[in-house]
Amino acid sequence: MNVFLSNYFLNNFSNSFVNDFFILNNLSNKNIVFSGFKDENLSNTLISYNSNLQQTIDFKSDLLIVEDADKPYSSAKVKLAYKYRIPIVERWQILKIINNQ
Repeated sequence: MNVFLSNYFLNNFSNSFVNDFFILNNLSNKNIVFSGFKDENLSNTLISYNSNLQQTIDFKSDLLIVEDADKPYSSAKVKLAYKYRIPIVERWQILKIINNQ
């Protein structure tokens, strides 16, 4: 997937869907995966909301959090997220959602 389509997905689908998803359904019992970074503070915050942090992505995953959606290559996790239609957000987006709750 090229950068334009990736940005289009993040800007048009993911933002509105993810905001509704988390605000309406909260973070509890969601299966969340990180790709391209580790953030212990964010991990602990998500765990405090009873989110389940996964190391690998599969059809049971609810959200993929990436550091930078504008990377010129896609990781295997990003490719699987597209395959399973799992929403993808950047780290700053999930932090914004958490801080607005």
